[in-house]
Amino acid sequence: GFDAFWLGIFIKGVIFGIIFLSFTILTGMGGQISLCQAAFAATGAFTAAQLVARTGMPIMIAMVIGGVVAGVLGGIIALPALRLGGIYLALATLAFAVMFENILKPQDWVSGGTRPPKVPRPMILGINFNDNRLFLLLSMVLLALVAVAVVLVKHGTTGRFLDALRGSETAAQALGISPAHTKVLAFAMSAGIAGFGGGLLASFEGRVSY
Repeated sequence: GFDAFWLGIFIKGVIFGIIFLSFTILTGMGGQISLCQAAFAATGAFTAAQLVARTGMPIMIAMVIGGVVAGVLGGIIALPALRLGGIYLALATLAFAVMFENILKPQDWVSGGTRPPKVPRPMILGINFNDNRLFLLLSMVLLALVAVAVVLVKHGTTGRFLDALRGSETAAQALGISPAHTKVLAFAMSAGIAGFGGGLLASFEGRVSY
């Protein structure tokens, strides 16, 4: 029943909800601080846009691949950053965000430069989601699926390992839990969720933009 303006606000809110779930894994479960989640979301958005523009790949598949690419990037960044910890980890992730903004984003092969590629709306089972009301429903379904995945992680092995590390890293190591492996996995999953949300946001906006 809302008009186009408020409908757009609600859609963005749902999509941001997906992106912010990345903090649930990294900060809520892992106790780590990251200041580059927006860069991971942008990675997913740019990857999805470039795949669609260059290969004609369906946007939903491109969004998933964008999330995977963001997850791999997050895992790579976590390898040296997690040796720092605390405020230094936050500063390291902020440094990556600044580098991404000023060095990577302007590149044509990343963002398209002055001509950012267009990103289509999804087409699923013959249903075109150009209508914002349908897109809102799709976004809510995807938010629910990601939320369920996060809950499963929380109650699964990874979530229990992160909980143990947050309580006492020394005691967790004595039980055979690898802090580095578990934290890198959490960082990668967090970045992947942000990247998937970024791809969905790009699809809603119609192109990758600042």
